[in-house]
Amino acid sequence: MKSTKHLIIALIMLISILTLIAYIHNNSPKTSKTNTEYLKQVIRQKLEDSAAQEQKRQDSVARIEEKAWKGTKASKIWAKHSNWSKDACKRIAKNEYWIGMDINMLIYERGNPDDVNTSNYGSGNEYQYCWHNEEPSCFYSKEDGIITAYN
Repeated sequence: MKSTKHLIIALIMLISILTLIAYIHNNSPKTSKTNTEYLKQVIRQKLEDSAAQEQKRQDSVARIEEKAWKGTKASKIWAKHSNWSKDACKRIAKNEYWIGMDINMLIYERGNPDDVNTSNYGSGNEYQYCWHNEEPSCFYSKEDGIITAYN
């Protein structure tokens, strides 16, 4: 949100300066090109300074977020499974489940299923993973191990 405000302010400043340049350029003798070039240089420098400040702000936010991330249950999961997204690890840490999660994520969260049933209806194997004392108790996937349904 703040970066959007910074960007809007920078754009307003740029438009104002460009309007000023256009006014000076249109109302000055053609010999005043040095003034126009000077103003262009000032604008470039202001934009570079603004971009540098925004980058520093973003770096600071990233450091704060990284510090908050370290030591969380989700970061510990991600340390063991860095191929999983941080968002998925956050959801696993909250004991959430969802269509599209990998069966290995579910096994990490719940432990090995009590039953695994395999079916083949002509288009490859389909699996049912069941945990007897959990709700929902059964999850379904194709051969790729991505959860497609649960009940």
